[in-house]
Amino acid sequence: TRRMLDLVIRETRSKRLPLFGIGLCYGSIPTVCAAHKAREPFRGIVLINALPRLFTFDLIHSFRKFCRGHQIRTRSNAFTTMLKRYSDRLFPNIDKNLARFGTLERQRISLVRTLWEAVTRNPLKHVRLENTPVLSIYSPNDPLLGAYRLLDNRWDYEAHIRRICPRSTFVVLKGDHFLSAAQDRRLAQQAVSGFLNQMGSG
Repeated sequence: TRRMLDLVIRETRSKRLPLFGIGLCYGSIPTVCAAHKAREPFRGIVLINALPRLFTFDLIHSFRKFCRGHQIRTRSNAFTTMLKRYSDRLFPNIDKNLARFGTLERQRISLVRTLWEAVTRNPLKHVRLENTPVLSIYSPNDPLLGAYRLLDNRWDYEAHIRRICPRSTFVVLKGDHFLSAAQDRRLAQQAVSGFLNQMGSG
């Protein structure tokens, strides 16, 4: 992400174009990290259902709570079955197994190393974008954000985002993680267009 950002910075500066960033879900983490390391080159950043941290043990607590609320009849492969149900709740309609996640194939990564880094690293720990305006779009009904226990209190999520991006404004939607509802997509599109126009004219 940082290498691509360096290329785009050179292009936009030579052509005097405003530079914007967008981060979706986990993609918000490398976007914000790259912006921090490059000394905030973006005119503005749009975050959609952004995760303010890579891993939290709240995910484990959330899984345990899910297991207590969903009984299965067979004991064989009970853990695997429950884990699949839980992941389907967080990421519905996405093909998920040990070899792939949707269209992303796992052949180029080590699953063990990836999980270890997720547990042991906190890439946003010392990251703060003091000067970059951020539009954060999220839904309190997002099961993934809920699994991180970021929505226990309505203002918790916004406080987490503001800790990293103090110049954040928020648009709250009613739908799911993937903006499946047409009304959510329309509201998000209007908010993003307005934000880009406002920041781009500055």
